Amino acid sequence: MRSGSREPREAGVPREPGISGRAPLTRDQGPRRGPPPGSRERRPGGPARETPPRPAARTATGLDFPDEAGWSLEEERPAAPSPATAGGLGAHPEDLPDDAAPILSGSSVFDLAGEPADPDDATLPAESELTDEPATAPLRSVVGVRISDGIQGEGGKLVEFDAAEEPLRQGDRVVVETERGLTIGTVVIPTTRRLTKGPLRRFVRRVDPQDTRAQKRNEAREREAYEFCRQRVTERRLPMKLIRAEYQHAGNRATFYFASESRIDFRELVKDLARRLHVRVEMRQVGVRDEARMTGGIGSCGRELCCASWLQRFEPVSIRMAKDQNLVLNPSKVSGQCGRLKCCLAYEQQVYQEARKQLPKVGKRVNTPAGEGIVVELDVPRRLVRVRCAAGTYEVFPAQQVSLAAPPAPDDSSSPPRD
Repeated sequence: MRSGSREPREAGVPREPGISGRAPLTRDQGPRRGPPPGSRERRPGGPARETPPRPAARTATGLDFPDEAGWSLEEERPAAPSPATAGGLGAHPEDLPDDAAPILSGSSVFDLAGEPADPDDATLPAESELTDEPATAPLRSVVGVRISDGIQGEGGKLVEFDAAEEPLRQGDRVVVETERGLTIGTVVIPTTRRLTKGPLRRFVRRVDPQDTRAQKRNEAREREAYEFCRQRVTERRLPMKLIRAEYQHAGNRATFYFASESRIDFRELVKDLARRLHVRVEMRQVGVRDEARMTGGIGSCGRELCCASWLQRFEPVSIRMAKDQNLVLNPSKVSGQCGRLKCCLAYEQQVYQEARKQLPKVGKRVNTPAGEGIVVELDVPRRLVRVRCAAGTYEVFPAQQVSLAAPPAPDDSSSPPRD
């Protein structure tokens, strides 16, 4: 046999080209009529004769496709459902009225013609029984570390890290990985096993003598870089106030923080710093609040500034808060070291608002043990009300002894006569 020649046909099997083993239909040739293969055919006047099944189709490669055996172009007609299947009505589908609705029986849907309806037309329940499985959060050893991000200083933000099964205690100094590189931090929350959401940055190691030496070396380099940068700012007459210089723990990046009221072109300054320090230089402009946080100091209360010690973020403060707390609207009294309103005005604002709801407003007429009067002043923390009595004297009463007076009755004599 030559290479590439076709296999010989089996005896009694006609040649049927194509993969499916069927000859293509022509325009004049319609679909094949007759009983499906394997069925029983009844001829008039004779016994039933079983139609032999069609042999399995064979492709050009000689492989058999058993699924193609007995396949016919004629559509199979499903049997009509019985009355019990059609809902148990005891009547055939053709006996039902034309406007009857389809009948649901179990999980099958039948229309009035007795044929299975499209399952996509079935009405789904309002609440699906399929529920998503709850996502499982990984169980990790988590440690809370307070790190310095340059602006917040030693009292920086609290960040959670993956402790990697390391038993860390409160107060331990560790080296962690942040978006700015390796950083030294202090453990605030010891290692605990709990479920976490999302990935956590890794804990690298405990602080060793080499890390301590590197930290001291960076502190000396920061002082030198700060002095050199301030000198160059003065020589170039740049309108900026240099606040701080910071080296990364690895020592390959220096960040300079400055404050300015406008935008500054410091490209030449960066070139001078990079030429002198031989590291990557980054300039960051901060606001007046961040400037006070990085500088630190003592507030009017005699304690360390909140922003430099424990405050994580700045909350909005308005002059309305100072008015609600009966403070003197003197800029030197209500302003902090940064020149803005003190952050502590927002600490007790909610307490004052709740306490004022239980006190009469200024200007209201009230009843007191000394008679009726008008509220002229409130002492919210001590819940005292100062009232101007009818005799022209001023008295102070506790809030529980003061009640709102009934509004005066209208004077009918002053109104014009009606027609």
